Amino acid sequence: MSAPYAGVVSEVPVTQGDMVMPGRPLVVLHDPAALRVSAAVPQALMGAAANPAAVQYEVPGVAEGARKRPTTVQVLPAVDAATHTAQLRVPLPLGTQGAVPGMFARIWLDAPAAAGAPGRVFVPRTAVVRRSELVAVYVIDAAGLARLRQVRLGAVAGDQVEVLAGLMDGERVALDPQQAARTR
Repeated sequence: MSAPYAGVVSEVPVTQGDMVMPGRPLVVLHDPAALRVSAAVPQALMGAAANPAAVQYEVPGVAEGARKRPTTVQVLPAVDAATHTAQLRVPLPLGTQGAVPGMFARIWLDAPAAAGAPGRVFVPRTAVVRRSELVAVYVIDAAGLARLRQVRLGAVAGDQVEVLAGLMDGERVALDPQQAARTR
């Protein structure tokens, strides 16, 4: 019996005396000339991920560990229903030395903001109200009244914190939550 392609034996999942069963592999091979980096990409970025000029990859620990742009990329056309992500595959160049299956790799995607999509929203950390498990800010409505609104926070950047959900770009936030609570 011969292997379907020339390669390297990377795993032998059986030992002497094990029973051979249909569907159970005897050896696992990999072709060192056909390695790739795979990553899950959000479905909203599938279009940007299909452009090799928007993708960079790095395999730390490999001699050529610096960021590189691939010549081709493949975005599989199916989206995972649970995670809403698609599989992005970046083939490593022929002759990449030191890379083996299972190694850690990074992929960067230069995804421009979608036209009309809201930008990132930041508020001062002092404007955030924390009461038990509630995280909120006071939003000033059109009538000038302060309304408490629950938000989900993201990264902190100095004295600012990113608001991931609950607040839209352009809405006015009370900078002094104690004063806003008294004037409701």
